[in-house]
Amino acid sequence: MTQKEFKSRFERYARVGTLAFTLLVLYWLIQTAITAYFVITGEVPPGEAEQSFFNLIYSLLFSVFVVAIMVMVIRLLQSIQKGRTPFTMANVRRLRRIGWMLVAFEVLQHVTTRLFWAAASGRVEDGEKVVYYFSSTAGMVMIVGLAVLAISVVFQYGVELQSLSDETL
Repeated sequence: MTQKEFKSRFERYARVGTLAFTLLVLYWLIQTAITAYFVITGEVPPGEAEQSFFNLIYSLLFSVFVVAIMVMVIRLLQSIQKGRTPFTMANVRRLRRIGWMLVAFEVLQHVTTRLFWAAASGRVEDGEKVVYYFSSTAGMVMIVGLAVLAISVVFQYGVELQSLSDETL
């Protein structure tokens, strides 16, 4: 495959990736807006208002993280699409930021899940113990974050090889 064919194919992938991540950002924002609407208007089943409030706070907190990560990915894809090579220090820094944000997301999610669960559960209402449930990614986001950090090291090596190649020419 020639360099021109590679660049053309990669630009197509970058455009599709940018579109996909933009749609994911919109989906995440719409999902959070729907949760906010039901909590604010009080249109939740009786007895679930408190859990819905916790879910809203939880959704808003993680929406900020998810949107920030997706915007960083979109910027990375656009940078790769526009440049003549994906191996730049700016892209290495972007990948590192994305990786560390994913790791932080997982840690923050674990901590807040435990705090919300402890705050919401355990009291007795109408003779029954109240238990609330919150979802968790079970460490998968951290694994993805660590993989992105490893890819950033590969990209940094690519920057060095690109520099040597440019000097040779």
